[in-house]
Amino acid sequence: MKQKISFFRIYLKYTSLVMLIIGVVFTLQVIFVHKQFQPIYLIAPVTLSLVIGFLLSAITYMRRHLNKKSRLMHALVEMAPELSCIEDTQHNYTYVSNAALHITGYTPDAFYADPHLLESLILDIDRPKWNAFRSEIAKHDESHYIELRIQTKSGALKWIEYYCSAIYDDEHNITAYRSTSLNISKRKGYELEIQHLAEYDPLTELPNRRYMHELITNLIATSKQEKRSFAVLFVDLDRFKHINDTHGHSLGDKLLHELAVRLNTDKPFDYFISRFGGDEFVVVIPVVNDMTEVRRKAEMLLECINSEFVISSIPLHIDATIGIACFPEHGENVESLIKNADTAMYHAKQNTIYNIGFFQKTLSENSWQFLHIEHELRQAIKTESITLHYQPQFNIRTMEISGAESLARWMDASGNTVMSPLQFIPVAEETGLIIPLGEYLLDSAVEQLSQWQRKGIAIKISLNVSAAQFSSDEFCDVMLKKLSQEAINPENFEIEITESVLVKNTQAQLDLIERIKSKDISIAIDDFGTGYSSISYLRNLSSNVLKIDKKFIDVLEHSQSDRNLVHAIITLAHNFNMLVVAEGIETQEQ
Repeated sequence: MKQKISFFRIYLKYTSLVMLIIGVVFTLQVIFVHKQFQPIYLIAPVTLSLVIGFLLSAITYMRRHLNKKSRLMHALVEMAPELSCIEDTQHNYTYVSNAALHITGYTPDAFYADPHLLESLILDIDRPKWNAFRSEIAKHDESHYIELRIQTKSGALKWIEYYCSAIYDDEHNITAYRSTSLNISKRKGYELEIQHLAEYDPLTELPNRRYMHELITNLIATSKQEKRSFAVLFVDLDRFKHINDTHGHSLGDKLLHELAVRLNTDKPFDYFISRFGGDEFVVVIPVVNDMTEVRRKAEMLLECINSEFVISSIPLHIDATIGIACFPEHGENVESLIKNADTAMYHAKQNTIYNIGFFQKTLSENSWQFLHIEHELRQAIKTESITLHYQPQFNIRTMEISGAESLARWMDASGNTVMSPLQFIPVAEETGLIIPLGEYLLDSAVEQLSQWQRKGIAIKISLNVSAAQFSSDEFCDVMLKKLSQEAINPENFEIEITESVLVKNTQAQLDLIERIKSKDISIAIDDFGTGYSSISYLRNLSSNVLKIDKKFIDVLEHSQSDRNLVHAIITLAHNFNMLVVAEGIETQEQ
C-alpha cells in the first residue's frame, strides 16, 4: 500500500516535542527565577515552540521526500539493463549501476577501484575511436554515442552502445560526466546477418552481384590511379540444366555449393569470385599484364571446374564456358565490363570449339543487332507481318502436286522481304518468341487448309514446328482443337520436326509422337543428315516422312559419294516404310 508523507503529522510531532522541552525550561525559570507566574510569560515560549517546530518539520519533511525520490530513482536505475555511471572531473567513478555485472562481468566495486576498467575491456581495433570520442565530450554540450566491442570478464565478445555527456554547473563549468552503456550484441548480430544476406548468396556463401558491383567499382577507381588493367571473367556452366533434370534440383544445389567451395578455397591464382545468378559466376582478376596471361589463368580456372565431383555418391563432371572483358580496353564501367564479358561468353558457347572467348567490338554489334531483331520481331508478331507462303511438293513419278510445305516469310506492305528466316527464326528460338509465333503460324496453316478444303482442293499442308513448341505441354491439345474446330481431315496435316527435337528421346516425347500419329497426323523429319542423325531415332520414332536436306541434293551432279549417300538414305527410309522428300530439286539431272 502506498504511504504518503504527511507534513501536518510531522509538524504536530516536532512542535509537541519542542513545547515539552521549552515548557520544562519555562517552568524551571518561573519557579526559580520569577517565582511567580504571569500569562505574558507564555508568549515567547509558545511562539518559539511553533517556529522551531515548523522549521524542524519542514527539514524532516523535505529530507524524507528527497530520500523517497532518491530510493525510487535508485531502484529504477538499478533495475534498468543499461550500465549507468557518474564520473568526476578526474574520471573517477562516483556511481556505477548494478548492470555492470551483467554487461561486463565486473561488479561496481571493480569500477570504483579501477577508473580505467571499461577502457581496458575495449578491443584494440576500437580503442582509437574510443580515445577520439572521449576527447570530444568536453567540447560539446549535447550527448554523444559510439558503438564499441568489449571483451567481458568471461572472455565473451559484446557490442555496446556507449552514450556520454558532461554535467555543468550554473557557470557552465564541468562538474561531472554521465554515461550509459547498452548491450546491442543481438541487434548487431541481426544487422550483420542482414548485411550478409544483402551481399552474399545464401546457397554458395559467395559474394553476390551487388557485392561484386561495388568491388569492381572500387577496382576501376584504383586501376585508373595506378594505370593498370584487370579482367572480368563471366563463367557459365554447360549442361547444368541436364544435371537438374536428371538428378533433381537438390543435388544440383549441392553441386553448386561444392563448386563454390572449390573455387573459393582451392584458388589456382589470386582472384575474386561471386555468384551472378543460376549457374553463372563472375570472376575478377585484379591485376593482369596481357591477354596471354588472362587466357592461361582462364584455362586454369576451367581445369579446376572440370575436376570430378562426387555428390551423394554420384560422380559428376561439369564443363564451363568463359567470356573475358578487360579494363579499360573492353569497358570503363561495371555495366559494360560485365555485359561485354557475358557477350564474349555467349559467343564462345555458340561459335567456337574452345570454351574461352575474349570480347570484341563486333560481338557488341552482333548483340545490338540481336536486340534490334528481337524488338522488331515482337512488333511483327503483334501486327501479323509474318505470313505463310506455300512451296509445292511433287510426286517425282507422276509430277502431280502431293502437298505443300508452309514457309514463314517476313514481308512489308509492298511485298518486299524484311528479313530472312535464317535471321529471325534463331532469334525467335533464343528469346522464346517462337512459341507465340508458332501458334500464330499454326492458326494460319489451319485456316488456309480449311479454305482449300471448302473449295474441294484435297492437299496436305506441312508445318515446321520448333523444338520448344513441340516440347510444350499445350502444343498437341491446341493443334488437335484447331483442326477439330475447322473440321480438317487430320490426314491432310503434317508437322515437320528436326532431329534436335529427338535428342532427349524421353518416354514423354515418344508418347507424344505416338499420340499425334494415332490422330492420323503425319510426322516428317526435316533436314535429315545435318544434325544428330541416328538410326535409333528412326526406329523409336517410326515417322511417316524423311526429308533429305538441300545441301545433299545440290551436289548430286558432281559427287559420286554424295549420290551414294542419298541412295543410302532413301533405302534406309523405305526400309522403315517412310516416304522420302528431297528438298530443292531444280534440274532434270537431280
